Amino acid sequence: MKRRRFNLRYFLIEGIRNIFLHGFMSVAAMTVIAAFLIIMGSFYLLVVNVESVIQTAANDHIMVLRIDEELTDEQARLLRLHINAVPNVEGSEFIHRDEALAAYREEVEALGGSLDGIEEGDNPLRHRYQVTLIDIEKMAETRDALERIPGVARIHAPIEIAETFGTLSQVIRVISVAMIALLMTLAVFVISNTVKLATMDRREEIAIMRVVGATNTFIRWPFVVEGFLLGTASSGAAFALQWWLYNQLASRITFGDDLGIAALLPFAEVSNRMFWLFMAAGFLVGVGGSGVAIRKFLKV
Repeated sequence: MKRRRFNLRYFLIEGIRNIFLHGFMSVAAMTVIAAFLIIMGSFYLLVVNVESVIQTAANDHIMVLRIDEELTDEQARLLRLHINAVPNVEGSEFIHRDEALAAYREEVEALGGSLDGIEEGDNPLRHRYQVTLIDIEKMAETRDALERIPGVARIHAPIEIAETFGTLSQVIRVISVAMIALLMTLAVFVISNTVKLATMDRREEIAIMRVVGATNTFIRWPFVVEGFLLGTASSGAAFALQWWLYNQLASRITFGDDLGIAALLPFAEVSNRMFWLFMAAGFLVGVGGSGVAIRKFLKV
């Protein structure tokens, strides 16, 4: 147990010493890692904002439930309990037939028409509910469940639009995963070559260690620790810079967009996921790159 603690301390000290001993290459490695992380983070933020726009647009196409005319006002309002209990229903809003007629009258009058011949007592409209879904991709099965509720006469569900948004969202997810995987692979390749250049300066040191009987593990771990420290430090720096750049972009877009159409999501909503994504990516790139680089010099 003492030997393990001593070795771990030795590896940590050697990893830190190597960083400062080869300062220029360490800065170059950190710059490469941070640059790739920012590119990856920017793409991830783009995907998140596009999906947010899709979800917002999809929520505008909510389901409309028309209620049986034979139900009283009180009975129609009580249906809300059954509607909200259906899986995938986020919420529902009851609209009285008189409110629906008033809204329809305003729309017609805005187009230059008139509904003067229709009085409230002759209201041809029904009570209705506007239903918002949690996942629009499940609209069809949610509609089927709502149709089984007694008192629901007819349902308007834009399923084709929902399927289009769902397909678009899936395509974006696949592209995002593929791009992030590609960037990670490129980052490991570049950082391994960067660390390999630094390792070239220490090949005589490695050769001497091999001659005196040092094991591959003993030689490898200082480089792994060095890669871990470089990756972690680069991740923290890249995360802070990404946050600052994103907030600068968001403030400029908000300032020039009075209607709020192009507003970006607040970084705070995705900061937790971004932080752990950067930490994981920095760890994998730093440790993986160092491992790939040192492997060549450990071959007999």
